[in-house]
Amino acid sequence: MTYAEVGGLPTWHEVHGEGAPVVLLHGAFAGASSWAAQAPVLAGSGHRVHVPERRGHAHTPTCPAPSATA
Repeated sequence: MTYAEVGGLPTWHEVHGEGAPVVLLHGAFAGASSWAAQAPVLAGSGHRVHVPERRGHAHTPTCPAPSATA
């Protein structure tokens, strides 16, 4: 579990296991921890599980809003 720099901003990204990749994307009002039960099971069955977090959710800060241009 660590932060990866995405677009210049820190983004929480968990990686579990080894093998064929599986990406788990959380829904609105949740974070990476919503996959806490599934990620270890998938990793234990031979997958490399990636669990990124959307901006403004749990560990990942909200990015600054773009400036308005005329």
